[in-house]
Amino acid sequence: MREIALALTIDQHGRILFGKTRRHQRMSASGLPEIWEIPGGEKGPREKIRAAARRELKQETKIRVPTSKFKRSCTRTMGDKIFIIFVVYPNSHELADMRPNHEYFELKWFAVDEIPWTEMRPGARNFLEPVLQDFSFKELLRKLPRNKKLGR
Repeated sequence: MREIALALTIDQHGRILFGKTRRHQRMSASGLPEIWEIPGGEKGPREKIRAAARRELKQETKIRVPTSKFKRSCTRTMGDKIFIIFVVYPNSHELADMRPNHEYFELKWFAVDEIPWTEMRPGARNFLEPVLQDFSFKELLRKLPRNKKLGR
């Protein structure tokens, strides 16, 4: 089984980070010329899965967050892949250098009710919605750093 680390990155407003990609292998699988996805990728042979999540987030978005901030949330299996999902809450300093790399041409934060399901790979909604429910997403949002603007 191949292990895939995903970095479910949440900002101070509770929005989730997605990257928009035009990779050819993704196009053939989805039939879409451009799709949104959560940053992540395959774990290296001797790499720890948490380190893989950190590496992928850094490579794909330039967000630099200590490995200790990646909290393992759940695991999902699809075919020959095991997806290990980590939640990470970067602070504004860690987000300062955020920009897409060669895999993404756009990065965007989406509120849970704004996730562009129709612009994602087929099956993404079936995969992610239960993940968000498993996370007790409202509980995660309560753990966000207090922000006076948000009235918290």
